[in-house]
Amino acid sequence: MELGKQLSSFETTLTTLQSALSHSALSDVDIPEPSQLSASQPVPTPVPPSDPSLTAEQIAQQATQLSAQFQKIMTALSDTQLNAKAEQQIGTYQTEAHRRLRLIGIEAMRLKTARQPTSISRGRSQLHTHLNQLQQFVQAMRATIADPEG
Repeated sequence: MELGKQLSSFETTLTTLQSALSHSALSDVDIPEPSQLSASQPVPTPVPPSDPSLTAEQIAQQATQLSAQFQKIMTALSDTQLNAKAEQQIGTYQTEAHRRLRLIGIEAMRLKTARQPTSISRGRSQLHTHLNQLQQFVQAMRATIADPEG
Protein backbone atom coordinates (compact mmCIF):
# COMPACT_ATOMS: atom_id res chain seq x y z
CA MET A 1 0.00 0.00 0.00
CA GLU A 2 1.34 3.41 -0.90
CA LEU A 3 2.37 5.79 1.88
CA GLY A 4 -0.46 8.27 1.25
CA LYS A 5 -3.09 5.53 1.54
CA GLN A 6 -1.48 4.24 4.74
CA LEU A 7 -1.56 7.74 6.25
CA SER A 8 -5.20 8.14 5.22
CA SER A 9 -6.11 4.79 6.75
CA PHE A 10 -4.28 5.73 9.96
CA GLU A 11 -6.08 9.06 10.16
CA THR A 12 -9.42 7.33 9.59
CA THR A 13 -8.71 4.94 12.47
CA LEU A 14 -7.74 7.91 14.65
CA THR A 15 -10.89 9.82 13.78
CA THR A 16 -13.08 6.77 14.44
CA LEU A 17 -11.51 6.23 17.84
CA GLN A 18 -11.82 9.92 18.74
CA SER A 19 -15.48 9.91 17.75
CA ALA A 20 -16.21 6.76 19.75
CA LEU A 21 -14.50 8.22 22.81
CA SER A 22 -16.52 11.41 22.48
CA HIS A 23 -19.79 9.53 22.25
CA SER A 24 -19.05 7.20 25.13
CA ALA A 25 -18.23 9.79 27.76
CA LEU A 26 -19.61 8.90 31.17
CA SER A 27 -20.33 12.48 32.20
CA ASP A 28 -24.03 12.00 31.43
CA VAL A 29 -24.32 9.33 34.12
CA ASP A 30 -25.49 10.65 37.46
CA ILE A 31 -23.30 9.09 40.15
CA PRO A 32 -23.86 10.37 43.68
CA GLU A 33 -20.88 11.30 45.83
CA PRO A 34 -20.01 8.70 48.49
CA SER A 35 -21.07 11.16 51.22
CA GLN A 36 -24.59 11.16 49.72
CA LEU A 37 -24.99 7.40 50.11
CA SER A 38 -26.04 5.55 53.22
CA ALA A 39 -23.86 2.68 54.42
CA SER A 40 -26.40 0.08 53.26
CA GLN A 41 -26.92 1.63 49.83
CA PRO A 42 -24.76 0.16 47.00
CA VAL A 43 -22.76 2.51 44.81
CA PRO A 44 -24.34 2.56 41.34
CA THR A 45 -22.12 1.45 38.48
CA PRO A 46 -22.08 3.74 35.45
CA VAL A 47 -23.17 2.12 32.24
CA PRO A 48 -21.83 3.83 29.15
CA PRO A 49 -24.04 4.14 26.10
CA SER A 50 -23.95 0.97 24.02
CA ASP A 51 -23.39 2.52 20.61
CA PRO A 52 -21.08 3.85 19.32
CA SER A 53 -19.14 3.56 22.58
CA LEU A 54 -16.11 1.41 23.10
CA THR A 55 -15.23 -0.71 26.06
CA ALA A 56 -11.82 -0.31 27.66
CA GLU A 57 -10.79 -3.59 26.02
CA GLN A 58 -11.83 -2.32 22.59
CA ILE A 59 -9.92 0.91 23.18
CA ALA A 60 -6.81 -1.11 24.07
CA GLN A 61 -7.26 -3.16 20.87
CA GLN A 62 -7.62 0.04 18.83
CA ALA A 63 -4.42 1.40 20.43
CA THR A 64 -2.58 -1.78 19.42
CA GLN A 65 -3.98 -1.46 15.90
CA LEU A 66 -2.81 2.17 15.69
CA SER A 67 0.71 1.14 16.73
CA ALA A 68 0.81 -1.58 14.09
CA GLN A 69 -0.43 0.82 11.40
CA PHE A 70 2.14 3.40 12.46
CA GLN A 71 4.95 0.83 12.17
CA LYS A 72 3.85 0.05 8.61
CA ILE A 73 3.87 3.77 7.82
CA MET A 74 7.38 4.11 9.23
CA THR A 75 8.56 1.15 7.14
CA ALA A 76 7.06 2.67 3.99
CA LEU A 77 8.52 6.05 4.91
CA SER A 78 12.02 4.59 5.21
CA ASP A 79 11.73 3.55 1.54
CA THR A 80 10.70 7.07 0.50
CA GLN A 81 13.33 9.47 -0.84
CA LEU A 82 13.18 12.81 0.97
CA ASN A 83 15.62 15.69 1.25
CA ALA A 84 17.60 16.21 4.47
CA LYS A 85 15.30 18.96 5.77
CA ALA A 86 12.17 16.86 5.23
CA GLU A 87 13.83 13.82 6.83
CA GLN A 88 14.72 15.90 9.88
CA GLN A 89 11.15 17.20 10.20
CA ILE A 90 9.69 13.73 9.70
CA GLY A 91 12.08 12.37 12.34
CA THR A 92 10.81 14.90 14.87
CA TYR A 93 7.18 14.12 14.05
CA GLN A 94 7.90 10.40 14.15
CA THR A 95 9.45 10.65 17.61
CA GLU A 96 6.51 12.62 19.00
CA ALA A 97 3.92 10.42 17.28
CA HIS A 98 5.60 7.31 18.68
CA ARG A 99 5.60 8.90 22.14
CA ARG A 100 1.87 9.64 21.84
CA LEU A 101 1.19 6.06 20.74
CA ARG A 102 2.98 4.76 23.84
CA LEU A 103 0.96 7.14 26.04
CA ILE A 104 -2.27 6.03 24.34
CA GLY A 105 -1.35 2.41 25.07
CA ILE A 106 -0.60 3.19 28.71
CA GLU A 107 -3.80 5.18 29.14
CA ALA A 108 -5.82 2.39 27.50
CA MET A 109 -4.37 -0.11 29.98
CA ARG A 110 -5.18 2.22 32.89
CA LEU A 111 -8.71 2.57 31.59
CA LYS A 112 -9.12 -1.22 31.64
CA THR A 113 -8.49 -1.24 35.39
CA ALA A 114 -10.28 1.99 36.29
CA ARG A 115 -13.39 1.60 38.43
CA GLN A 116 -14.16 5.10 39.64
CA PRO A 117 -16.21 7.32 37.30
CA THR A 118 -13.72 10.16 37.73
CA SER A 119 -10.82 7.87 36.78
CA ILE A 120 -12.71 6.62 33.74
CA SER A 121 -13.62 10.15 32.68
CA ARG A 122 -10.07 11.40 33.20
CA GLY A 123 -8.65 8.44 31.26
CA ARG A 124 -10.96 9.01 28.33
CA SER A 125 -10.12 12.71 28.35
CA GLN A 126 -6.39 11.92 28.34
CA LEU A 127 -6.88 9.47 25.49
CA HIS A 128 -8.75 12.09 23.51
CA THR A 129 -5.96 14.62 24.08
CA HIS A 130 -3.26 12.15 23.00
CA LEU A 131 -5.28 11.15 19.93
CA ASN A 132 -5.72 14.81 18.92
CA GLN A 133 -2.00 15.45 19.26
CA LEU A 134 -1.15 12.27 17.38
CA GLN A 135 -3.45 13.36 14.58
CA GLN A 136 -1.67 16.73 14.40
CA PHE A 137 1.71 15.00 14.05
CA VAL A 138 0.39 12.71 11.32
CA GLN A 139 -1.06 15.69 9.45
CA ALA A 140 2.28 17.48 9.74
CA MET A 141 4.05 14.39 8.40
CA ARG A 142 1.62 14.24 5.49
CA ALA A 143 2.20 17.94 4.71
CA THR A 144 5.99 17.47 4.83
CA ILE A 145 5.82 14.47 2.51
CA ALA A 146 3.54 16.35 0.09
CA ASP A 147 5.87 19.38 0.06
CA PRO A 148 9.35 18.26 1.13
CA GLU A 149 10.85 21.62 0.17
CA GLY A 150 8.32 23.44 2.46
